[in-house]
Amino acid sequence: DWSGWTNDGDEHVRTCDNCSDEDRQSHDFEEGLCTACGEPEVELTLASAGTYYLVTGLGHSDGAEVVVPSEYNGIRVSVINSRAFSGETRLQNIYLPASIQTIGEGAFSRCSGLKTVTFEGNSRLTLIYAAAFSSCTALEEIAFGDYVEEIRSTAFENCTSLKKVTFGNAVTEIGFRAFAKTPIAEITIPESVQTIGNYAFTNCSDLTLIHYNAVNAQTEGSTFYNAGNDTDGITAVIGDKVETIPAELFLRANLAEVQFGASVKTIGESSFSRCGELITHFTIPATVTAIDAYAFDGCDALESVTIEGAPTIGNCAFYECEALAEIDLGGATQIGDQAFRGCTALTRITIPGSATAIGESAFYGCSELTSVTIGSGTETIGTRAFFNCRKLAEVALGGGLLTIGTNAFQNCAALKTLTIPASMTEIGMSAFYGVTFDSVIFRQPAGWENADSGTAVEHSVLADPASAAEFISGYNSHIIRNA
Repeated sequence: DWSGWTNDGDEHVRTCDNCSDEDRQSHDFEEGLCTACGEPEVELTLASAGTYYLVTGLGHSDGAEVVVPSEYNGIRVSVINSRAFSGETRLQNIYLPASIQTIGEGAFSRCSGLKTVTFEGNSRLTLIYAAAFSSCTALEEIAFGDYVEEIRSTAFENCTSLKKVTFGNAVTEIGFRAFAKTPIAEITIPESVQTIGNYAFTNCSDLTLIHYNAVNAQTEGSTFYNAGNDTDGITAVIGDKVETIPAELFLRANLAEVQFGASVKTIGESSFSRCGELITHFTIPATVTAIDAYAFDGCDALESVTIEGAPTIGNCAFYECEALAEIDLGGATQIGDQAFRGCTALTRITIPGSATAIGESAFYGCSELTSVTIGSGTETIGTRAFFNCRKLAEVALGGGLLTIGTNAFQNCAALKTLTIPASMTEIGMSAFYGVTFDSVIFRQPAGWENADSGTAVEHSVLADPASAAEFISGYNSHIIRNA
């Protein structure tokens, strides 16, 4: 008189109710469950006082085709445990039911035979922990529905066959190196993303197209560092709702083209820094109000820039863009410290009247610069602003200029003539050190004095172009006008 079958590890067993004899048989699996006792092909371990099951390994399965059940003994299966299948080279295809909410750390890491991961519709999966699928070298595609919220660090790193990744509209976090060293060709970052970890897509050398739509994301470092290649490059398309391009988003990415969306206001710090050998031109749209520090520094192939709006240009924004020969500053309102330092191909620059200040060392070492025109709204030329611009021969100072900073034009040896506007009130120490003028015209020669000693500079010295040239050539003390 046999009782019902119950699971007993590798076998199922039934007992005679009369004499207690046992009948043991091996499991017979169909569609992931034993036909006699209901034991799933994977081994399940009860956790958390019986409220759910978690999957801990292959158990009785041969690993080729694994179907995780949604329930066991009437209780839901909700977790793939940490390292549950780690290193299981037998595993080829796995089906995860809608009940799974979490995939643990390293759960499928180094499953080198894993080709497909299928999520049931209406999945409740929200969290994929660190290294969950790292080094699954046969995995070719992964699609996250509108349920996965967090993809933690190194989750898919070194999946060397992973060519297609589709994010859903719920994802908020893409972790550190989450997709590093994968052959993804195209990626879309959805609006929902709030955090992108450092090197999230580093060394994705096959990447050619990025659609960036995150409206409120913060980056923790160089998101696409060394992504793309020098042959094809990456086309980056910025979505129309994006207002801020985060810091270091495309730092050291191999860009071929950037298409700005309709709403971009801020180009973040180092966002396009050192962006490869292919991109030669940027048009900064009129919507942009801020180009932050180092935004384009070291873009070696960049030859020209057109600014359509009236942004502030941050410190070192175009630092050492050595091929930059032409730039239209548009209505820029501020030129930061070292903004164009080391732009050795730049030959001419016009500072718009909208820019009130030229920062310290802004054009330091622009060795091919021959002509500078400064608008009437500019009040200050900063310390060393044009230091070592040795070919600079023409400088037109705007009618609103108040101050020329210390060493501002030091070693500009080609500069022979200059007109100091009537608005000028201060010329800093050694502003023209290393310059030998032929003629300097002071529009308002009266009322100048040595700033250190208070000794008046005679009107006759500054009223005559030849004596004024001799007076301010080379080293001279700081002078101010108090008239």
